[in-house]
Amino acid sequence: MDYLAILDDREGDLEDMVCDRLGGALLPQEELDVLEPRQRIAIKELLMAFNLPLEAGKAAHLMLLGAFFSPGATIGSMGSDNRKLCLERARSLIDEMLGEL
Repeated sequence: MDYLAILDDREGDLEDMVCDRLGGALLPQEELDVLEPRQRIAIKELLMAFNLPLEAGKAAHLMLLGAFFSPGATIGSMGSDNRKLCLERARSLIDEMLGEL
């Protein structure tokens, strides 16, 4: 089973432990710099566009994951209006990037 964990590694030894003992890999948030800001925001918007009703824990996991890709992310409202708005913002960013290709 694969897991995504958001961890704070202030000691700097977590990556070695995960690779050596668990056979996994860590993705530091700084490595996401290969994505341009619009991509990160679009990812966050897609993750935040979950449909309700949803268990609070699952919604929180999606919000944390969105904040991992786009630090400082906030949620303005919940419900179908928010879902539609998030999807529209993601589509707008994706369309803008596609137009530049």
